[in-house]
Amino acid sequence: MAWCPSSRVVTSIWRILSSRGNPVSATDGERAVAEHHRIGDAQIPTRATLLVVDDEEMVRRLAVRMIVTLGYRALEARDGHEAVRVLQRDAQRIDGVLTDVAMPGIGGRQLGETIARCWPQIRVLYMSGFPGKRVVSQGAIEATDPFIQKPFTEEQLGRKVRELLAGPIEQ
Repeated sequence: MAWCPSSRVVTSIWRILSSRGNPVSATDGERAVAEHHRIGDAQIPTRATLLVVDDEEMVRRLAVRMIVTLGYRALEARDGHEAVRVLQRDAQRIDGVLTDVAMPGIGGRQLGETIARCWPQIRVLYMSGFPGKRVVSQGAIEATDPFIQKPFTEEQLGRKVRELLAGPIEQ
């Protein structure tokens, strides 16, 4: 029997402000983004929710901002332990996880393995400041795992997230 954690946690949701400090409403964001992204024949609802996991606050907040700007909902966790607690509470509404590979405690690969075991419907996109080949050669991820190298642009992240959500769920 596989171990899957089961406790509750409070989730952080960030409010995005305009350059003048005014809250940006969800409807403003929805007007700016098409209702669906299209990859091949797959339609990806932009209202998908992604959990961003990174121990570096500035990187995590920037990734959350990019995801929200792209039209997705975003949750965040500062490490693998907090990510597991968020997933325990909100897994039914999380479509994907963007996680750093190297974090203290539960690293990205261990988090990805826990997600595959406990929440197999959730897809995982790994990120690292190191090139993908190096991350793979060090055994941090598999060569077939979805990966994006930091730093990345909003356009690059958007493409990777759309591919992630459109692709098959790896078991």
